[in-house]
Amino acid sequence: MTSTQQRDLWAASKHLSPKDLGEQKNSLAHATELMFRQLNRAKHDALAATNFQSFYAAVDEFALASRQMAYVAHATKSQCDWGVPPVPEFQDQFINQFFVLHGYNRTFWLEGAVFCGLGIEPGKRILELCCGMGWYTNYFYSPFASEIIAVDFDPRAIEMAQRFISNQISNMRSWIFGRNFQVANSPT
Repeated sequence: MTSTQQRDLWAASKHLSPKDLGEQKNSLAHATELMFRQLNRAKHDALAATNFQSFYAAVDEFALASRQMAYVAHATKSQCDWGVPPVPEFQDQFINQFFVLHGYNRTFWLEGAVFCGLGIEPGKRILELCCGMGWYTNYFYSPFASEIIAVDFDPRAIEMAQRFISNQISNMRSWIFGRNFQVANSPT
């Protein structure tokens, strides 16, 4: 299991009033109770199905309930990330995937990655700066690249990449810091 140390340190720096925390908890509890009922109903219907049509209808309800659960969870996470200072240094792309896309019908967060992916020649090496949690790296760039070096200054982003994208990601901060590098300046 990967560490959540950076997440825990960051969350400890955030403060919500007891009243606001209570409202968030009650809202989440109410929404999840409704979805658990829907999931249990779908499970019951699937187990009681006597033919494929009724089984498929139950599976369809189960899929709908799971999408609604993901929406509520990521809407709440978005509120916790962006509504309670300090705000993060990068965007959790799962919030975009499960909340922003479905809640606001917004695709702006995908467009840049799609266009960058189209411009990558297959088999090339890629350096991605400010990679965040590695979501674009994983889904848009890795199908084309022979090698990707993805860098982010936020240790929480690297931790998330290790937890959710790949456990083969290494934290190069300890390797980079303490070494001498030549700064390349562009001619003016």
